Parts: sequence; structure tokens; C-alpha cells
Amino acid sequence: MEFLHGDLGNFSKLVPPDRKFDFISCTNTAHEMHPGCFANLFLDSLLRLSDSGELFIYDMESLTNPELGALPWRSQEIGELINAAFDSLQTAFRARPSAWQHSTCRGWSVTIQRHYIGVTSEAITAKREELAKRLEGMIDNLLNNRIRECGKVLESFCKYGADTAEDQNAKIGALYEFWALYHAKEMRA
Repeated sequence: MEFLHGDLGNFSKLVPPDRKFDFISCTNTAHEMHPGCFANLFLDSLLRLSDSGELFIYDMESLTNPELGALPWRSQEIGELINAAFDSLQTAFRARPSAWQHSTCRGWSVTIQRHYIGVTSEAITAKREELAKRLEGMIDNLLNNRIRECGKVLESFCKYGADTAEDQNAKIGALYEFWALYHAKEMRA
């Protein structure tokens, strides 16, 4: 058994492209990564799956205890990103992330089985740069939309205050999210 240690942003350098895996799992990682890294990690993972390999991604849409800089993705956003890649690859396969409520937060997961995609690694590699640019553009749009949403929430708290403990928690969560979104946009600039 081999264990590799490193930043997921360097996945393509840590794991050679000719290494193939039957199972790749990204559990509780998407919210920890810089948003721009998601597109590359997703594409690199697809390229490293064996013909019968499976990619499993799980994360949370919200964090019980906000983490400074952490940016949880919503299941709908992940579905849009992944399916945009599949559209560009001209495959009929569609990912359908499932979302559910935990006792303390909301989570999502998506499973992709390589053989259902019906696209060769060579075809993915040939379109990799185009795919990465398309996904990065979509990520920028998602971040801009989330900044606007978050700004409206914070503006409402500025006008009307936070009357309850639940309101106070929502305000703190919005402040953490705004910082993560702002930081993500600054890092992409």
C-alpha cells in the first residue's frame, strides 16, 4: 500500500498520469480547496480512473462550525460544473449529486463510474485545456452569484439586526462565507 502526501492542487504532479485507480474518493475536501483547483482535480481524477473505476466526491453544503477561508459548494453547483464538463465531452452521461440533511449540516455526494461516461482518456486529454477554461469560467460566475447573495444577506442584517440566536449564527456564517468568497476571487485575479 502506498500513501502520498501533498496539496490536492498538485494532484497531477503527485500522481503520474499513467497511474490508474479503481476507486478515487474525495471526502470533505472540496470546501478546503481553492475553488479554481476543483476543475483540475476533477479532470485529473477522471483521467486516472481505470476503465471500471469509480470517483466518489462527498462534502458539506454548510459547516456547523464555520472555518475561515472554507467555501462549501452546493450540490446544484457541483452538478452544473460536472455536467458542463460532460457536455463539452459530448457524452450523454449526467451526474446527479444527491443532497441530504445531517443532524448538524447539509451534505452532498456524487458518484461517477468511468465506464458510463463512454469517453476515452485521449478524448479527455485532447479537450482538457478547453474543459478547464470552461469550468473555471463557470466557477467565476458561481462565485460572483454567491458574493451577491451573501451581500444581500449581510445587508439585511445591517438594516434589521440579528434578533435571535439563530439569526446571530446565520450572520456569523454569512461573514465567514463572504470572507471565503472574497478571498477566492482575490486569489483568482
